[in-house]
Amino acid sequence: MHTQDGSVLLFEALGKCDPRMIDSIGIDTIEQFHIWCMENLERIWFETMAEKGFWPGFVMIEDLSGIGFHTFSTQVLKVVQTITYINQNYYPDMLRKAYIINVPSVFYMFWKGISLWLEPRTLAKLDMIGGGTEAIVENLKSFTDEDQLPRRLGGTNPRDIPEGGPVGDIAVKLRDKSKLGYVEVGRAGSYEKTVLFSEGDTASWEFKTKFYDIGFAIYYLGTNPTGTTKTEEFAMQRYDADKRVIGGTLPIKKSGYYQFFWDNTYSWTRGKSLKYNIYKGVDIVE
Repeated sequence: MHTQDGSVLLFEALGKCDPRMIDSIGIDTIEQFHIWCMENLERIWFETMAEKGFWPGFVMIEDLSGIGFHTFSTQVLKVVQTITYINQNYYPDMLRKAYIINVPSVFYMFWKGISLWLEPRTLAKLDMIGGGTEAIVENLKSFTDEDQLPRRLGGTNPRDIPEGGPVGDIAVKLRDKSKLGYVEVGRAGSYEKTVLFSEGDTASWEFKTKFYDIGFAIYYLGTNPTGTTKTEEFAMQRYDADKRVIGGTLPIKKSGYYQFFWDNTYSWTRGKSLKYNIYKGVDIVE
């Protein structure tokens, strides 16, 4: 989507996010995902520069519908502060303008504190649009066409930000470190998790260490989960999992047991704190 003068138009709706996702996936994962998003936006930057010969900038419409007291926990504010720091220090020239709409009264209570984190050049790019729906629509249509706006904002475009859902029990499961998903891999040790898959399934995984790298591979064990015969389905490799979340997928072509294996045998002096999730389709394997 674009504005009338060629800027790339972006939409965000923070009110559709469940704040409990911070507990379920961790602040570090959210930060890494934000960096991934910014890197993708930077790709658009270079493509636009090559096409037009100049950078028209991103214009952001930030919809705060659904924001309430429950939104502004200490954890949420920490995420906002970190993301603000990343954007201002590493991607300072990408944003041309940001319009904040449907601003609830509770937001102004926290805005004074949030604005202290923003540099003057960033504050100058922010514009809060007050008033009801008609006033918001009138302002938005002053710089973009109807076919670029979703219907709920007075436009004709059927595309919109999908509705989010509550994190629910997943957050409770992942906060409980007594459950699988949080393990300490000892010095010169390893950790394995064996999962039964059927042909046609999709296996997915993600993991991160608190400090230092770790090796990872997946082995096929056949129909005997305790058997000694195994074949490598995903090659062993050492990952800097302390710097980013490592993830991947594997289409299951043979029914049987698959062993997810984290290797620390090469490290005789350092144990590794490992957090991981394994998925069968979209379901987390416990």
